[in-house]
Amino acid sequence: MADTNVTLEEAVPVEDVEIDMEAKAKEYDTQTRVAGNEYRMTTDVKNFSKRLVHVVETHFWHGRTLTNFPNLAVNTGAAMRQAGTLPEGVKWGITYADGDQASNRKFIVAVHGPTGKIYVESGPIGPVDWNVIEVKLDRHSGNKADITDPIFGARIVAEISGTYAVAKFYN
Repeated sequence: MADTNVTLEEAVPVEDVEIDMEAKAKEYDTQTRVAGNEYRMTTDVKNFSKRLVHVVETHFWHGRTLTNFPNLAVNTGAAMRQAGTLPEGVKWGITYADGDQASNRKFIVAVHGPTGKIYVESGPIGPVDWNVIEVKLDRHSGNKADITDPIFGARIVAEISGTYAVAKFYN
């Protein structure tokens, strides 16, 4: 039976080091195995930008969250868990921002676990069209993403392997 309770995930201090994606995927794969057609994954989000980032919005096309998404102070991160029913599994996105003024940056990460696709976008604060993000995730993404906004300098580096995804924010 699927978890229905959502727990609060705490942000913890992190260092900007190279992640062994294969080892992390194996580690989380053993933690996420569930009977039947339940699919679970872990998404690690890390903030190496110069400011606190707060959650603006989450969007699930398929699946649900098992942990809440915390705001992230500088040099902190959180491993958040999601679950869904196969074959769709987990397909979701999140937007973080470093403020609410026109000069602030937003960081968008979208993930589709079973297909091994991750999409990122950064830019000025503003509304997100999740229909457009889904098209970009489905058609124009792979298992790695790295983008820098040329105007605001916000950068996201992300990767997915198995049931583990990671996204790092910089500026």
